[in-house]
Amino acid sequence: MTVVWDAIALHTSEGIASRKGPEVALAHAGITVDVLGRGKESLPEGFADRVHAAFPRTDLAYEITGLITRQALANPAKAGPLSFPGQLLRRHLPPGALPDWYDLIAEAGWGDRPPAHPGTPAA
Repeated sequence: MTVVWDAIALHTSEGIASRKGPEVALAHAGITVDVLGRGKESLPEGFADRVHAAFPRTDLAYEITGLITRQALANPAKAGPLSFPGQLLRRHLPPGALPDWYDLIAEAGWGDRPPAHPGTPAA
């Protein structure tokens, strides 16, 4: 049961899922190919065509995105600002309505300042 939970919970976590064991890594890789097409060049010739003929995509990636976005709009607690649902939700809210990483740093209260030039450490 833990493996199934990990596979579901980590399927959008690049760099983590691949380190949790073969089942979780395989689920992550398969979902990534299925939704984003990343790695599809590694599939055998004609494999995706046969799968899609048997199981039509019916705009899979956009349908899933829409479902996640509707859930996040209905309950923003499901879409933390640094989460995948938060990234989707941010596109459907007015600018600044959902804080991004830099907003969270600024709100931390530690007085951190951005570097003079992006990509360099603060002085």
